[in-house]
Amino acid sequence: MIRRREVLGNPDELLVESQHRQSSYKMPLAIIHLLDIKLEQTNSGLEQAGEERATRNEMVGMLIATACREDTAGLSLEERILFYREMTIGDLLPETVSH
Repeated sequence: MIRRREVLGNPDELLVESQHRQSSYKMPLAIIHLLDIKLEQTNSGLEQAGEERATRNEMVGMLIATACREDTAGLSLEERILFYREMTIGDLLPETVSH
């Protein structure tokens, strides 16, 4: 049995600073193209706000992490990236990782 607490880390740890693992997903080229368009649009907004540009990995992570959250439903992609950068492991998986 996997000890999730050990694998996932401290619930107070920021997602963006937590352990990472290389992954590779096969997606249609049209999806990759749309991701790049949305990433460029998002980065334009982030730069105008004086924020650091997002990477493709960060964008995909943000989309997954915020997909089912009601508190991010009305946010722009730029706002969701900033929200994602502040999310902790416990925010993402509150039932899996306890304090």
